[in-house]
Amino acid sequence: MAAVISVLTNQFFLIFLAIALGLLIGKIKIGNFSLGVSGGIFSGILIGYLAYSWASGVQEGEVGYSSATSVLNTGVVSNLFFTFFLMLFLVSIGMKVGSSIGAIFKR
Repeated sequence: MAAVISVLTNQFFLIFLAIALGLLIGKIKIGNFSLGVSGGIFSGILIGYLAYSWASGVQEGEVGYSSATSVLNTGVVSNLFFTFFLMLFLVSIGMKVGSSIGAIFKR
């Protein structure tokens, strides 16, 4: 059980899980609406909330206590990874809407 908790609280695993879920969520289309690349940010918010709420409920002496304290002390992912992937997200949004920005200015 400790190995499973260790994997589920690994910041690399959580980042790539958020990316994979975001891609899946982004492909869901309801009518003319889909989240697209924004699905990644929403899945990241959801995973971060779930990891933090799990870590808040772990008591001292339980399995996964060291992983939970690590999540609570340093965050779900380190600031370096957060900044890097936030920049990637912003670039992907910019690349997606950048081609249509000329039409907006011509109006």
